[in-house]
Amino acid sequence: MISSFTVRCVGFLGGQVLKRFWKMKHIVHDFLEEKDELPEERALLRDENWLLDLAFLIDVTSHLNYLNLKPQGKDKLFPNLVNHVSAFKMKLKLFISQLEKKDLSQLPHLKEQSECVENIVNFEKYIEKIKLLQEAFDSRFSDFSEEEDRMLAFINAFSLSEHNILKMPSNMQMELTELKANSVLKIKFDEFSSVSSASEMIGFWRSLPCEHFPEMRNLPQSYACLFGTTYRCEQSFSSMKMIKNKLRSRLSDSNLKDCLLLSVTNLTPNITGLGKAKQSQKSH
Repeated sequence: MISSFTVRCVGFLGGQVLKRFWKMKHIVHDFLEEKDELPEERALLRDENWLLDLAFLIDVTSHLNYLNLKPQGKDKLFPNLVNHVSAFKMKLKLFISQLEKKDLSQLPHLKEQSECVENIVNFEKYIEKIKLLQEAFDSRFSDFSEEEDRMLAFINAFSLSEHNILKMPSNMQMELTELKANSVLKIKFDEFSSVSSASEMIGFWRSLPCEHFPEMRNLPQSYACLFGTTYRCEQSFSSMKMIKNKLRSRLSDSNLKDCLLLSVTNLTPNITGLGKAKQSQKSH
């Protein structure tokens, strides 16, 4: 039972399981040897080439797990997701460049195992694997490149060059030019923190005068409606699971909807004001 559980853990790529298995690989081997089980799998734990591949897998999986965690959390918009994916694609190029120079500083497990190997390590196969991962990311996120100019205008319209403005839709070019020249709005934008939150960014665009920037006021709506993360969905399901318990037998669909809105909204209800608006029931 324990040995079969160990083997399942080796095949499970999520979380920190692979890292933990790596630290325990000698213990796992000794345990299997003592029980005289899984001779073929046990032999792999003494195979230098297999251990090199496993070390590379652990390092790449760690970077992917880190990428998966970055977009999670509150106030994450679609541009945040695009930025994280673009950063990871640049990291893949960096990994290839470092592997060509036999620099394993970003692949610590592969570096550890390669130092224990007597023969010369062939890094070309790992470069090919990273290139395949690059191609997968380019194919999966090909639409992101089409949004770069509009997304840059949403994040910081004041940083747009004339060339970038000319690449925007014609109905927005005039408003972008006027916005860049508006020193008052520029000062207001600069008052935000260096890493503006989603609410700050949307609040700035909503503050633009409607009569002067009708098209630019519509720009944040398209990005605010795009989900850059599944956080809201997961939060809603978790809240619904807590609300719909066995003690809430009289809970209607309407009440459930209201409870869900209260649990996931960022708005703070004015309980005092709502209470004053209600007529108190005086006892007779």
